[in-house]
Amino acid sequence: MPRLVDGIWLPERVSGHPALELNNTVGGWRYPEPREYLVDYHALVTLARDVDVVSVSESRDLLAAADTPQARAVLDEVKRLRSAQHAIALADSTDAAAELHGFVMSAVRASRYIRDNAGTLRLDGGTGPRMPLHRFALSLNALFEQHSRSAIRACADERCGWVFLDPSGRRRWCEMAVCGNRAKARRYTQRHHTN
Repeated sequence: MPRLVDGIWLPERVSGHPALELNNTVGGWRYPEPREYLVDYHALVTLARDVDVVSVSESRDLLAAADTPQARAVLDEVKRLRSAQHAIALADSTDAAAELHGFVMSAVRASRYIRDNAGTLRLDGGTGPRMPLHRFALSLNALFEQHSRSAIRACADERCGWVFLDPSGRRRWCEMAVCGNRAKARRYTQRHHTN
C-alpha cells in the first residue's frame, strides 16, 4: 500500500533491507501498467532519506538540485540500476550483474572512506546529485555479498515483482494484506466458479 512521506507517495517498506526497497518502487512489475513511485528526483531523494541511505541534511542539499538536467539523468540511471537489481534478484542474470558491477565501480571511484556513527569504515558514495545512485549501488553490493540469492525472495504473486530479505525461507508474500489476500480471493472465486 502506498504511503505519503513529505508529500511524496512511496511504497510500504516491506523488504527488510534499504537496497531492496529500491526494487519495490515499481508497483506490479508484470502488470500491464505498473505503478511508478520514482516519478522525479525529489521522489528518489525522499526514498533515499526514508530508508536511511542519505541523511536529512544530505537530502536537503540534494533537493536543491532536484530540477536540473543532471538530476533527471541520475533518475534514469537509478531506474537502470533498479532493473539490474530486479533481474539479479529474480533470475541471477549475468548481464544484470555486469551492469550492477559498473554502477558499483562508479560509486567506489566517487567515494571516500568515512567512519559512521558506530565507528565502522565505509564508502560514502561521494557528493552531489549522484550520491543516492552511488549509495544504492554500494548498498546492493553489500547485500549481495552478505546474503545468498536464496535469502532474497520474490513475492509469490508473480505479477507483483516485489522482493524481500527472507533468510528463513518461510515468507511468501511481500504483504499478506495485499498480495496474500488477493491470492486468497482468487482461489475462493475459482473454487466457487468451478462448483
